[in-house]
Amino acid sequence: MNWLTDVSIFMRGHLASISLATVASLLAVFGGEISRSVRNSIKSYNFFVRAGVFILLVTFGYGALTVLFASLLARGLAHLDNRWLAPVVVFTFVVIAIVAEEKKQI
Repeated sequence: MNWLTDVSIFMRGHLASISLATVASLLAVFGGEISRSVRNSIKSYNFFVRAGVFILLVTFGYGALTVLFASLLARGLAHLDNRWLAPVVVFTFVVIAIVAEEKKQI
């Protein structure tokens, strides 16, 4: 159990990066569905409107989601006890990988 605490202590110094990687992974897995939904709702508009919506979605939508959720996730992970931090982080990435596998993305 001591090694688990050591790994969690090491992870604490990298929570911002871990959180950013988690949010980026989630956007990689689900971003296509978000983009497809937006694309289907604006397909009847002309090119300039579609391009503008795409730029807004990518820059502000995905950018804001990444910054906001990574920050919230890092704060949430910081509250976990050292016994739980490493298992929760590993479990989260395993679940994301399973979802990506089921969606035929890996």
